[in-house]
Amino acid sequence: MILRECNMRDTHRKGRVTAYWLTVVFFAVLAVPWLLCITRPACAQDDVFKLVEEKRMELKAREDAVKKEEERLNILRRDIDEKIAKYAKLLSRVDEALKKAEQIQDERLLNMAKIYEGMAPEAAAAQLSVMDTERASQILIRMKSKKAGAVVALLKPKKAIILTKKMASLEIRQ
Repeated sequence: MILRECNMRDTHRKGRVTAYWLTVVFFAVLAVPWLLCITRPACAQDDVFKLVEEKRMELKAREDAVKKEEERLNILRRDIDEKIAKYAKLLSRVDEALKKAEQIQDERLLNMAKIYEGMAPEAAAAQLSVMDTERASQILIRMKSKKAGAVVALLKPKKAIILTKKMASLEIRQ
């Protein structure tokens, strides 16, 4: 009987040990992965939230940088617009001054042409023959054609050809 009791105890012990190992195996095989499945989505969800938050912060930083750059560009645009307006005014003043100077020059040349028209053709030819070609042609072109023809006829042939070519290439400003 003692032997039987020992055998029963051993069997009972073996059953307990087997049940213990079955429980361990059950938890290892079934319960642990199940627990990981439950906790893993929470970790994954936290990772997703962190990633979304990081991207949001990145976008916010980029947006701030773009706003600062936009402000800087607007300031530069205003500065450039002011300079353009300033230079446009200056350019219009210069244009006005040039037109006025040309007008004064034209008036002077007209007055000189009238003076040379009033001279004897021989005296006018003598004066124009020693004058620079540009000015002489400007004066001749503003003279009445009959008087200018008489003066050119009295010039040396070489000087007459040069002045005639120059007068042909000039714009008439009358």
